[in-house]
Amino acid sequence: MAKIQAIHTCGHTEEYKIAGRKNEAYWQSRYEAEACWECRKAEENIKAQLANQSNGLPALSGSEKQIAWAETLRMKSLKSIEQFIDDARKLGERQGVDQAQIDEGIGKLQAAADKIKGVALASWWIDRRDHTAQEFLREALTRG
Repeated sequence: MAKIQAIHTCGHTEEYKIAGRKNEAYWQSRYEAEACWECRKAEENIKAQLANQSNGLPALSGSEKQIAWAETLRMKSLKSIEQFIDDARKLGERQGVDQAQIDEGIGKLQAAADKIKGVALASWWIDRRDHTAQEFLREALTRG
């Protein structure tokens, strides 16, 4: 197993162990063409924070690291929830469910999603990082 030193676009240097058929030059050029993992995660967290702010979500509270991580978790979770609600509407329509029943059910899901959007504790998002959209919605619906 060979080792290479790569200087990323962000200026950070990392050592990587490489194995397999691709040569060292391939991996060297690949790693040096991108920012390091920490800088990529930091950029993702900043983008999530800006998206969450532009969507009118409340600022999160917690430590700096918790907030950075939770912003990304919150953005991904809310996208998943919105997709689930949209899929539920489409499923109801495909199955020929009465439009009034669909609207009622979607209204309940949307109200639950709105409760979830209001959660401002970074630790809450971190504790639920593995939740599916259904688990988020079920928790919001059962807690009233």
